[in-house]
Amino acid sequence: MVGDTGQLVFVDGASNGKVVEAVVGKSKKGDMVYGPNRIYPKGKYIARFFLRKSRAKKKNAKGNAAELLVTDGRNITTYGKRMLTAQELNKKSFSGLDVDFELARADELSFHVRFMGTVGLQLDNIEIIRR
Repeated sequence: MVGDTGQLVFVDGASNGKVVEAVVGKSKKGDMVYGPNRIYPKGKYIARFFLRKSRAKKKNAKGNAAELLVTDGRNITTYGKRMLTAQELNKKSFSGLDVDFELARADELSFHVRFMGTVGLQLDNIEIIRR
């Protein structure tokens, strides 16, 4: 689901033809996406977030660009997280950025991309891989 910030835009080369985009100076800080609140069984996983920079205001933007989170469906328990810097993101292609996590028991999960307002972002998709 599209979150508190960002908007759906059509982009050539995106897996479904569209992405969620957050723009510096236009989009407020917060969750670009969250969900889908599906139940996953006990086990080890990788959440792979396909992101890239977009419409960067500063050529050499620094600082934290986004926080990637794996939480339970109520956002009480955090199973995995990763802070991304601007330097980790590509502007031309979507990079798969991994967050490892483990479930001791089955749980309903939500996957979040939290926009920090420092670098424009586009999210193509999120893949969940069982290890």
